[in-house]
Amino acid sequence: MTEKTVLVNEGVVTKSVDVAVQSNTTSSDVNFLITLFVIIVSIALIAVVCSWWESLQSARKLKNEKNAYRPSAIVEKKFRKKYPGITMQELELVWSALVSYFDAIALSHKQSQSSGVYINVGMPSLIVDDLWHEMILDTKNYIAFCDKFY
Repeated sequence: MTEKTVLVNEGVVTKSVDVAVQSNTTSSDVNFLITLFVIIVSIALIAVVCSWWESLQSARKLKNEKNAYRPSAIVEKKFRKKYPGITMQELELVWSALVSYFDAIALSHKQSQSSGVYINVGMPSLIVDDLWHEMILDTKNYIAFCDKFY
C-alpha cells in the first residue's frame, strides 16, 4: 500500500514523498486477539456466576439457619396451650411463615429507606400472629433472634 505524504513548511508545500505503509496485522494476530478477548470475557463471566452462586448459597444458608432456630421452650409451651392439637410439623410450618413475615418486613424497610415510600406488610394469618406475640413476650430471646438475623 502506498500513501502520499506532503511536507508543509510554514504553510507552503515543499515536496511530496511516496511512503510505503506496511500492515503489521496478520490473520494470526487477529485470531490471537479474538482468542484473548474470548478468554477475558469468559473469565469475567465465570467471576460473575461464582459471585452470584456464593450470594445465593449465603442467602440459602441464612434462611436455613432462621428456619432451624426455634422459639424458646417457654414460647412453645404457651403457644401449644393455645393450640393444643398442633403437631410438630405444623408448628414448623407456622415458624417458617413467621420467618418469611420477618423477611418481608426487613425487605419492606430496606425498600422504604431507598424509595422514601413506606410499604405496609400485612400479617399472613392469626396463628402466625399468635406465635409472634408469644415470642415478643419472651423479650430477651426475641431480641437475640432479631439481633442475630436482622
